[in-house]
Amino acid sequence: MPRAAAIHYRRYLPISDDDRAWGLYVTCGGYLRVPPGASYPLPGHPARYSLGWERGRTLDEFQLHLISRGAGTFESDDGQPRAIAPGAVFLLFPGAWHRYRPDPAQGWDEWWIGFDGEQARRIMRAPFFSAERPLIAAGAHDDLTEHFTAILAILRDDRPHMQRLLAGLTGMLLASLQARVAAGGVDRHGTRAVQQAKRLIAEAVARPVDGHVLADAIGVGYHWLRRAFRQQTGLSLHDYHTQLRIHAAMQRLEQGDASVADIARQLGFDDPYYFSRVFRRQAGLSPQRWQRQRRGE
Repeated sequence: MPRAAAIHYRRYLPISDDDRAWGLYVTCGGYLRVPPGASYPLPGHPARYSLGWERGRTLDEFQLHLISRGAGTFESDDGQPRAIAPGAVFLLFPGAWHRYRPDPAQGWDEWWIGFDGEQARRIMRAPFFSAERPLIAAGAHDDLTEHFTAILAILRDDRPHMQRLLAGLTGMLLASLQARVAAGGVDRHGTRAVQQAKRLIAEAVARPVDGHVLADAIGVGYHWLRRAFRQQTGLSLHDYHTQLRIHAAMQRLEQGDASVADIARQLGFDDPYYFSRVFRRQAGLSPQRWQRQRRGE
């Protein structure tokens, strides 16, 4: 019986000065279904993208690969083979040696996007991503495959100004992936607990919040909640609450006639001078000056 043929789509794009000026541009993208026993990689890639298992490869750009089905092996500069399971994402960084291939007994389904630019290089550096941690266990990947599907649709349609559209979708793809990285080991229970904490903090915008009381109300430990909350939001409980209070103050300063001292008391600040200092740290202006600017005075 003949071996099943691979199914693939790929495209490599020319890059203009305007594309580079945008800050994030896409160099290539594609999809590849490798059935069990099929040869890998497929021929026909440009020479600078050619990947051989024995010699490996380095690139001048970033690439993001999602394996949505099957299994395989990935290696990078440290020379340690890493097993790739369904839902795994691996990141390729400029100048970093690597090689990868599917398990011949299983094959795999592979989505990839190549990109670069000044904005891309800001996004791809620590603390968001790291060349020392190129393999990410993304798990459920419906949102990632949706982003890839939209990217491939634009590549196929050859839409006008498609680099801007591709840049936006690539940014969404990276944001979805980074949210998973930032969440770390927080599971669904942890996500629900953090969401509940955010709701209770929002309800307490006009009064101080005690983290221990908050944790007790949710039914979790205080130290666990602090860690999970920072992992998912990037903010401490206190900083999150403070920002909500200052946002509420901005709304009242812009829409109402209450004095700064009255608004401070309405939002649980006993000392209006302390409120002004906190407001200035958040907004960059004193409450009085911020109010005058918003009203065009």
